[in-house]
Amino acid sequence: MATNRQPDDDGFQFARELLWRTGLIGVAFFVMPPFAIAPTFEQVVAAYIAVVIWCYYDGAVARGRWPFAVLEAGVWTFLATRWTQLFLLSFAA
Repeated sequence: MATNRQPDDDGFQFARELLWRTGLIGVAFFVMPPFAIAPTFEQVVAAYIAVVIWCYYDGAVARGRWPFAVLEAGVWTFLATRWTQLFLLSFAA
């Protein structure tokens, strides 16, 4: 049975998923009140908890495993804060 999948499709899918999900979280940080300033510690912690749950149920690596969900959410949250910094440097007054 032949398939049309390329050998690197999984790697590209992981990269696409990582970029759009962390970008989405970064945009959420950017538009959270107060608008266009760095998120507070409490906002980052609340988002981290939400991302841990998201990773547990639909993560790229951690589906169904809490320890991996905690690690994956840490990476996602870190990258999301980098996106937020990029948005702040690009769009904030």
